[in-house]
Amino acid sequence: MTSPEQLKPPSEAFIIPLLELRNYYASMVQEYQQLFIEARSQLDHVEALLSSWSYSDDHEPISELEDDQVGSQLFLASNHQSTLESFTCKSLEHKNLDLEQKEVFPETPEPITDAIKPTVISPSEETHKSFRKGEEVPMIAQYKSLNRMGALRLFFDEHAGTACHIVYLLLSIMLQYVRLLYNICVIGVGIVTCNRPSFFLRSFKSIPKELELVVVNDGADFEDIERLNKQRPFTYIHNSTNVGVGRSKNKLFKVLLDKGCTDIFIVEDDIIVKNGDVFNEYIRARNITGIHHFNFGYHGPANKNGISGGVPVPRYVVDYGEIKIAFNMHSVGAFCYYTKEVLTAVGLIDEAYTNAFEHVDHDYRIYKAGYGTPYWHFPDLANSTDYLDEIECSEASSAIRPREDWRDNIVKGAELFIKKHGVSPAWQNCVPDTGEPEVRKLLKALYKKNKTTK
Repeated sequence: MTSPEQLKPPSEAFIIPLLELRNYYASMVQEYQQLFIEARSQLDHVEALLSSWSYSDDHEPISELEDDQVGSQLFLASNHQSTLESFTCKSLEHKNLDLEQKEVFPETPEPITDAIKPTVISPSEETHKSFRKGEEVPMIAQYKSLNRMGALRLFFDEHAGTACHIVYLLLSIMLQYVRLLYNICVIGVGIVTCNRPSFFLRSFKSIPKELELVVVNDGADFEDIERLNKQRPFTYIHNSTNVGVGRSKNKLFKVLLDKGCTDIFIVEDDIIVKNGDVFNEYIRARNITGIHHFNFGYHGPANKNGISGGVPVPRYVVDYGEIKIAFNMHSVGAFCYYTKEVLTAVGLIDEAYTNAFEHVDHDYRIYKAGYGTPYWHFPDLANSTDYLDEIECSEASSAIRPREDWRDNIVKGAELFIKKHGVSPAWQNCVPDTGEPEVRKLLKALYKKNKTTK
């Protein structure tokens, strides 16, 4: 038999994509290594604070960790030099990579103190073993009778406020860095409802379950809240007394901002999400146009030639190539999108208004601050009705219109608007209209500004 021929090397068409993948993942390793170093530095500050604290009265002083716990892989000293080898694939050891490969040497870190003396768990040899990616890590004897989720619950119960708090801080800091580096958006949805439980349930069930959700109930309490919370997690706030739509929406803003949401959607209880892609579509519109605030324009008769349930009639549509934006005569506050940036810069809804003109005042302030479009030119997705719908006869079931103070609130709201802006929100002596050519110039400026700041 003749000896088999030597295999020929693959062509460049095969090699080049592999090299590009190698360089891509190598850069990711460098970035995550830097994230770890920065987070480790923040953790050292926390440890330094804890090491100097003590409690008086019936509290015991914060004690140092036992030697066995110091060796735990949960705590890495700042003088450890590591690329986190347990997460490093063998493929990254290619000789052409310009990365320093360093081993983790277990040295004794600075003492980490604790308000509660933790249970000492004697580590076995497996505790210090290095495991490869994808390899099953055995649990220590104390937790072997439990599944992994049960073991985690028990661990966090036993060490609440101690080691777990430090790990939580570390992970929180790392998450903040990752969001900043990769411009990760966190979508938050807030529903405001008032004495329309059947409407609320339909709106509530239409929101995708993976999104952060907060509900403010400005009317009578619901009996279904606990059952709904079992179906999907959400934050529920019940106003003990009716405070109005503006104050209720501000509660939604504050909670969602506190939860770290970067893109916030405020939904009234008579709006139904037909297509869950609507949230990403509005965010995409912001990323393309540079406009930080959009309103769904086709709720009720507004922007439909005064016909409730009629066909949308925008003033004009601007084609950005990648997306089309409609501009409407009237501002409608039933479904609104805001970026964290605009809410931070402009502020929340003026609570001096009560159920009248709070939305248009907020819109006008956003425009004046350079984040939106002129009054009478309120932006929306040109195809927003493909994604959203209103519950039939929602106007007849309004919780605001039947109130005795409804007309008084309109008058008072208009007076406040005039006091703030020097013009009326509607009727005579109202905010002057801006010509379409001038609006298009402003849109181009927002578009260019957005491109340069990305």
